[in-house]
Order: sequence, then structure tokens, then C-alpha cells
Amino acid sequence: MSRNKLNKLAFSILVGNLVLVGSAAAIPDPAYVFCLEMGYVVEDGCCVFPDGSSCELWAFLRGECGEEYVHPVPCAEAGEQRGVAVECCEGLVEISNAYPEDHVCHHLLGAFPLCSACGDENCDDWENSCNCPEDCGPCVEEGGTIPVVADPPVCCAGLELIPPMYPDWYGIHGYCTANCGDGVCDPQLETAYNCPEDCPCVGEGGTIPVIADPPVCCAGLELIPPMYPDWYGIHGYCTANCGDGVCDPEMETDYNCPEDCPGGGTEGCFAGCGVLGRGPQICTMFHADSGESFAVENTGGFWIGDHVYVAGLIVEDSLMCWPASVPAIENNSISACFTGCGVVDWHGPQGCTLFRAGSGEVLTLDSGGDFTHGDRPYVTGPATEDEE
Repeated sequence: MSRNKLNKLAFSILVGNLVLVGSAAAIPDPAYVFCLEMGYVVEDGCCVFPDGSSCELWAFLRGECGEEYVHPVPCAEAGEQRGVAVECCEGLVEISNAYPEDHVCHHLLGAFPLCSACGDENCDDWENSCNCPEDCGPCVEEGGTIPVVADPPVCCAGLELIPPMYPDWYGIHGYCTANCGDGVCDPQLETAYNCPEDCPCVGEGGTIPVIADPPVCCAGLELIPPMYPDWYGIHGYCTANCGDGVCDPEMETDYNCPEDCPGGGTEGCFAGCGVLGRGPQICTMFHADSGESFAVENTGGFWIGDHVYVAGLIVEDSLMCWPASVPAIENNSISACFTGCGVVDWHGPQGCTLFRAGSGEVLTLDSGGDFTHGDRPYVTGPATEDEE
């Protein structure tokens, strides 16, 4: 290794160490390490050579003295630390000394990077999801969650783990983020419960959790009760919209806002279209176009916000969202929903009745009802593809 290369390497390490001064006391001195790597001893700030001569540590590292005592050193094998003069052996790469603890990646201060064959699809003892995710499984990136499972993943380096959005949300340890504390309340993962520094009050549509010293609704909003009387864990929703004549299926029902959602519950079977949304205990709720809301078990690969057709038996006091007791459609079927006007066409292939929607789709109808060829009805129902 050339002295010029050594000096460049030492300079880069020194700059990194200077950045950390004050935050860690165990930072390795590159000049000290260089003397030891050459096989000599350190005394009183000098590198002492076998013949009794010596050179000040940094002067030796910079090549200002003792150049005749610089010699090649063995490379670092897999799992060993790289040093100042010591480089990784051929075929190995440098990886950080980060390690997982409490679902977060931490860096070991005062240590050089490790040499490893990271990328060989074998997770070695010195590799982990923080310093070699390609071999040991990926870490969780910004906005991701840490599930409550055996041997859970960890947040990627630079991220912290904040609690779930509400105290009674089970199944996750929390969210990985670097943004809690940036002064912006992210409604997708931050609330007054898990990031009060960003969310000092609860905005429109947010909830007030049942905790000691709970947050308050922001100015101009009122607190309405939970959607159902036996929903636990929240005092209710913050909103300025209850009373505007529009029933918001995400937070209003005939129980907590009867002025917007008149009417009562349903019994027996349900079949109709609506939108998937979030419910208590991370349940999936189905907010029907007709105004009712139910927990659903089968989402069929659809996502929150999708407009779907759901059919099944209504259970008024289901424990699907335990410990909350909510109306639910258990063992439900689900498919894409179609709603719209169009023209009935009796001349489809194989004698099928077609519905030529005004939006351009052409669908096969199971039943044309009392309508005849050329009529323009409004159709709503499940839409399936590629039926023969």
C-alpha cells in the first residue's frame, strides 16, 4: 500500500471522527491504530520502533518520519475490522458495524467497519438486517411498521420507532420514521398519542384516545362520540362537520351524529356497494353507500379506499374487532363494484344479455329484470372479469 493512499484513508477517518467528537469518547485514534498495525508499541504519544528510535504518532502516519518502518500488513478476513493500513481481503466488502436492538439499528461507536462477503445470500454471524439486509432480511424503511412476531425486523439506520397511533392498536410495535419532531403532523402515522411534538392537538377526523392527559381537538372542532356505543379506546372524533347534512362513513353514524345519519341498523343479509376503510383494532370496515358501516373479514385483496361490492350475513354484535363489539358482515364475499347507467342489449354472444354502460364498459347481466332491449336502467352490483 502506498503512503499516499494511507494518508488519504487516515484523513477520511479523521474527518469522520471529528464529526463525532463530543458525542462519543471511545473514538479510535487513526495514528495510534496505524502504529499498532505496523507491529510497534506506543509510548508517550510516539511510535517506538524495534531499534529504540521513535516518531510522533501523527508524524509517522503522515510520512514525516519513520518511512523505513512502514511495511505491508495482512488484509482483514471476513468478520474482522478494517483498519487504517489494514484493508479488506480480495472479494470482501466493507459493511457498517450497525446492530439491531429494541427494533432499531444502532451504530457501534469507536469501531472500524467490518469486512464481509455481504451479498452471497448467507447471513454470517457478524451480519444482520442493519448492516447486510441483502443476506439477513431487509430492515423496515420510513413509514413501515414493526409487527408483533417472533424475531421481528428492525427499523433501518437513522429511523426511530414510535408507538402505534393509538394505545389500543394491537399487532404492531409501532412505526419506523425519522420525521417525528419535524413539526409536521403526518396523518398516516402520527397522532397526538405517539408524536405529540408534531401533533399537539387533534385535527379534523382524528380521534381522542383514552389515556392519561389526552390531547384536545384543535380550535373550531367539536368532539363527537365513537361511531358505536361499545367502541373502546377512544373518547370520540374531532370534527366540524357533524350537522352539515352529509353522513361521513369514516366517522359518523346514526349513533354519534343522527342529524347527518338518520335511521337505524340492519338485520339479516346485506348485499351492496361501499368503500373499505379503517376501523378499531386495525379492523377493516365496510362503509356502505346506503350509510351503514360494518367490519368485514374478507378483503379479497382490495385496499383501503376501494369501492367494492360486499354480500353476507350481518352480525350485530360481532367481536371481530375485539375488544370492541361492532356490526359486522362475517364470511362475506367481496368483488369490484359497478354502478352506472347504460343500455340493455339482448343481442350478446351465446344469447347473453349485455349492459353497455355510458362509461364505455360492456358487461354481462345475470338478470335483465323487467327491462327490454334498448332500455336505459341504472345498474349496481358486483363486477367480475373474464366470465364465460
